[in-house]
Amino acid sequence: MTTFSLNPYVPNIDDPRVCRRLKNVLTWCDSLLGQKRPKQISSASLRKVFGNMSQPFGGWLRANLLMQVGSYEVGKCSYSYVLNRSGYEKLCAMAGVENRSSVEVATEQYSSIISGEAVPEYNDSGTRRYHPIQNLSREDRRIAFAGWWDYDIEASAATLVCQYAARKYRDMHPDTANPFPSVDRLISEKAEIRQHVMTLCCLDLDSAKGLLQSLLFRAPLTPNSRCSIYRLLGEDRARLESLKQDPFIKSLVSDVKKMWRFAIWADKYERAMLMFEARHYAPHKTKASEHRHAIYLGLERRVMDAIHTWFGTAKFPGVLMHDGFLSMLDVDTHALVAHVKETTGYTIKIKKERLAEAR
Repeated sequence: MTTFSLNPYVPNIDDPRVCRRLKNVLTWCDSLLGQKRPKQISSASLRKVFGNMSQPFGGWLRANLLMQVGSYEVGKCSYSYVLNRSGYEKLCAMAGVENRSSVEVATEQYSSIISGEAVPEYNDSGTRRYHPIQNLSREDRRIAFAGWWDYDIEASAATLVCQYAARKYRDMHPDTANPFPSVDRLISEKAEIRQHVMTLCCLDLDSAKGLLQSLLFRAPLTPNSRCSIYRLLGEDRARLESLKQDPFIKSLVSDVKKMWRFAIWADKYERAMLMFEARHYAPHKTKASEHRHAIYLGLERRVMDAIHTWFGTAKFPGVLMHDGFLSMLDVDTHALVAHVKETTGYTIKIKKERLAEAR
């Protein structure tokens, strides 16, 4: 993470023009409050708000308010940024602006959606729909959308990819009932397996979830600081070796490898059939990791489209998330799961929770 270098320059806050510009920048920064992921922002967009970085005031504002993360690729992606919360609070005090919490900003910003008066408008990449609400922290969503219902597809990635690969496997081995038993166990005994990994590797719950998700997408068990699992384990070779020697983890790694082999075969076959039928053909990603991720996103989109259709796409009474949704309605999840099964062929489980300000 990169913070911009501070210099001895201090603006004249008593100048009305300086104060007005500072308040405008702080208002713009409200959108970064509570964001759980860095926000990708182009340099042109930043100049419109902060002014030229080479000028003292613009450089001072950005140095105090923004921290740069990620990388830049020409024509592909801009740098991402997170808010420097201590700098934000300092500048709010200088400008005499109320230092609001992230949930207060979110509640005001999305008030028309929370009240049901407006329908969210998404940026659609073709694989996932995106709305800024999705980037709010879980706790901020809980408070801002108090009284709503939160619906989540349980073990979405493991469930969908496992079923997708199993179809292809059974095409070749019709008598096989359960081709990837360890993945099935990961889905059906999620809580127990997470606890097992927490105990085995001395991890907290979030780290155990991240580790299992990394294993599901074939992250290597290699003692290298570039490997996500090794970093999660604090670059501790003993903990890594304990994980590698665990009987369930050994079985899971083997089943995951086989599962993705059949999922990739299925995806290549589907793409070849589209090309044969002279329909739009999109070549798969060149890197294996990107190909796996693209397969999952495609499966997730099929299921989310089915959920969207079940409600009626004209005015969906809620907010679509990546693998779930928020809704003002108490939905009949059994009927929804049956609709998804009928339209996509996938069997999913949906858990729901009534959102409230306090747990």
